[in-house]
Amino acid sequence: MNNTETNTKETKQMKKYLMITLFIGLVFISIIYAGSQFIFLIDKISVSGNKELTQNEIIQISDINKGMNIFSIDIGQTIDKLREEPYIRYAYVSRTLPNKIAINIVERKPIALIAMDKLYSFDISGILLPKPTRSIKNLPRLTGIESVYKFELGESTVHYQIRQGVNIIAQINKFYSKVNDFISELYWDKKHEEWIIISYENKPLIKLGTDNFPTKLHALDNFFKLMKNKNINQFKYIDLRFKDQLIVK
Repeated sequence: MNNTETNTKETKQMKKYLMITLFIGLVFISIIYAGSQFIFLIDKISVSGNKELTQNEIIQISDINKGMNIFSIDIGQTIDKLREEPYIRYAYVSRTLPNKIAINIVERKPIALIAMDKLYSFDISGILLPKPTRSIKNLPRLTGIESVYKFELGESTVHYQIRQGVNIIAQINKFYSKVNDFISELYWDKKHEEWIIISYENKPLIKLGTDNFPTKLHALDNFFKLMKNKNINQFKYIDLRFKDQLIVK
């Protein structure tokens, strides 16, 4: 056999080995790819920061499901979906390789209820929310407001009395614990154009007027502290409408 025939035979064998090696390599890569696809399938979705919304509600809003490929999730789009829910103020979504998704939210906290076509709530910024189902206990009601006006869930109201009423309740909630224990309703008396605090029980009405609320609420809170061991039911009303005066009758 001459050198030419030998080289030709060796070349054919090398090509054969190369094809076999390439085939094995492709099979190996396919196996790795298939395995990696399985590894990166979501098997856990954790939720934190929720109080009003349930974990299942948040996962449903996110549109993320177990079994999805973790890299198929568009984080920005998921956050946008979550923030469309009125109760969600901020949302954070992250991947934990190989197969976990974490959702953390900051909720809007309802501080007052209002009855319009049905019962709704407001947060501290006057954002209109659906009626809470898990945090409704002891929330004061905002009453005396005309129920017919344009509104949109998740948006701040432009209604003047509602904004003012929510602001009063927010101040009470944040700074004046004794008044917060007292209030069950903040009523807008349209006839006399003044705010009135009504208690949970048969206790005196509190006439706030229409201005200077921080000073008035501070005086009222101090009055309640002084009266802690006395019967407040002896009074018919407490009047704070006049400057630097707290009148009881």
